[in-house]
Amino acid sequence: MEINNHKLISILGIGAFGLFSILEFAHLIKYVIEQLLIIYNSNSISSLWVPEITGTVIFTIAIVVCAKYVKSSIIINSKKWLFSFISIFFIIITLQFLSSFFGTGFLISTFPTEFDNYYELKKENLQLLANLAFIPILRYIIVVVVLIWETRKRDDKLINRPTKNI
Repeated sequence: MEINNHKLISILGIGAFGLFSILEFAHLIKYVIEQLLIIYNSNSISSLWVPEITGTVIFTIAIVVCAKYVKSSIIINSKKWLFSFISIFFIIITLQFLSSFFGTGFLISTFPTEFDNYYELKKENLQLLANLAFIPILRYIIVVVVLIWETRKRDDKLINRPTKNI
């Protein structure tokens, strides 16, 4: 299969905006869960680590789903996928902006004690926060593992059935 420069740029854009969209979506979910945990569970240490773990799980699921379902039709509909991922990305960052710009101030003014407790809890658990700082690195490692896994599966199919077109 031959890929021209236009299609190659489209595929690279799909990959970049797909990854950005998934990262930002996971971050948005993490933010919402964090805010809910602050309001309802501000004295618990789970309000520090549950959002990070949840964001990473959602990120992992989204990466695996995209790797499995998008790759088969990406070459055929590259313009459609590129436009879709760019649109999804800008919708997500707009939602992030609106929720942080309007939502955070409202929540802090409505639940000042809960937020004070949360920030005090963060000060008391600096080692946990330092450990949680490695989770974003883990997300990139997950991308690498999924890419290697999917590439390896494709290579195995080519080795087992070299005459069949994949």
